Amino acid sequence: MAWHYYQQGWSLALVARRTQLMEQWAQSLQLDAQRYAVYEADVTLIDSACNAARACMERQGLPDVVIANAGISWGVDSSRREDLEVMQQVLASNTMGLAASFQAFITPM
Repeated sequence: MAWHYYQQGWSLALVARRTQLMEQWAQSLQLDAQRYAVYEADVTLIDSACNAARACMERQGLPDVVIANAGISWGVDSSRREDLEVMQQVLASNTMGLAASFQAFITPM
């Protein structure tokens, strides 16, 4: 999705837990370093996601579009008691991670 937006002329603010992999991806596509920035965040940690958003605005200004697609997926069987804790982690990461990713952008947008 980021590549599609880049090809349309958008600048990118890329957020990843493993920034080195994101940098490698950007370099493999020969992205212009003036049109993207990589920020480190772990969306399971609310402050980490919020801080990345603030860093983005400080460096690149207020974005026109924010797409949050981070999350995790594990197979769970809710008939198994031990899988309920896994489901809890998945929901916490995907739901709160999404909210934390958007939080800093909401008021200024």
